[in-house]
Amino acid sequence: MIKSLIITLWILILHSCVKHYIDMDVQYSPVRIAWELEHYEINYTGSQNFLFDLWNDGNQEYLVLLNKDSRELRKINLEQRDDISAFNLGDSIINDEYGIIRSFVFHNDESVFILQDRIMSLISPKKILWAKIINTDSLFYKNVMLTNLDHAPMYFDAKNQSVSVQSYCHTCPVYSKEYYAAPVHYAVQLGDKTPEILDIGYSSRYKNKYWGFSNLIFRKEYEDRYLLGFSADPNIYIFDKINKKTKVYGGKSKFQYPELQPLSLKFKNDSNAKLKHLTLSPVYKEILFDAYRRLYYRFLLNGIAEKNNDGSYNGWKDKELILMIFDENFDLIKELKLGKGIYNSSKSFVGNNGLYLYKFPVDKSGEKLSYEIYKISRI
Repeated sequence: MIKSLIITLWILILHSCVKHYIDMDVQYSPVRIAWELEHYEINYTGSQNFLFDLWNDGNQEYLVLLNKDSRELRKINLEQRDDISAFNLGDSIINDEYGIIRSFVFHNDESVFILQDRIMSLISPKKILWAKIINTDSLFYKNVMLTNLDHAPMYFDAKNQSVSVQSYCHTCPVYSKEYYAAPVHYAVQLGDKTPEILDIGYSSRYKNKYWGFSNLIFRKEYEDRYLLGFSADPNIYIFDKINKKTKVYGGKSKFQYPELQPLSLKFKNDSNAKLKHLTLSPVYKEILFDAYRRLYYRFLLNGIAEKNNDGSYNGWKDKELILMIFDENFDLIKELKLGKGIYNSSKSFVGNNGLYLYKFPVDKSGEKLSYEIYKISRI
């Protein structure tokens, strides 16, 4: 009862402290860059329905793929482009009763963290090493749901021995102010402690206006920081894990089209209207940190007109992908147009050789994963 009251009080406090949204100005960097492209392919016979993680053993860099259909886990050496290991997470380890796999973290050669709908676990190929039942009917989960809504993967914090995961208020209507005042992130200790609320949440833009389906959270976590963005918010939010403070930077693209417009609440129960609004609107997406080159990358899936001059209609495939490149101070260096329907930013990542942009498969047989590596250097 006390835990439930604390969470409710936390929501009420945040709701009472809503600030007016400020669209921060973009600052421009004196840094100049050059880049070259390298086509990169990996042999892969699994389906495209996979989750991925990056892992470095101190000497080599690996792309780790978890096939959600077959539950095969494959570790691929990015330099040699070959499988180092592959094994299946069998039914005795991944229990369907706990729901589908939402996210994973490759811990080491012997174990992997798995997030399902009703359990978080650390497993080896043959046994469960640690597990915590989540999203139960207990008082703590009365309003809280721990999950990954596709764009906020779980993260293992080795220093604090905790796993962080996205959250939302599953009892709050998605159009309500309470939904956007609720915590969006928790840290779960490997012991028996209650999950800890982290002081990050939706931006004030969502607490003042309704944005329909354009309420996506894009979170990427690193050892000392969280990078946080929202689909209908040009601003970029950086949470310092050491100082427990958030800084806000301007991230609006010069190519953004059209201006972001909220949706009328009268459409709150109209899925077609909400989908149309999302499709036509600019969608700010992933924010990635490049520790090798001290750069940040931010993706924008630009908005579109509903109809063309010839009367034909536009759709999701007509949205152009924009890449924004920032220096270490989040001052903008360059913006690049990446075309329409070529790259999937959600499956792109940063490696030692550069920014790996995942290409939508042309070969439907699914025998290869294809990327373009943007090899960026300062000049």
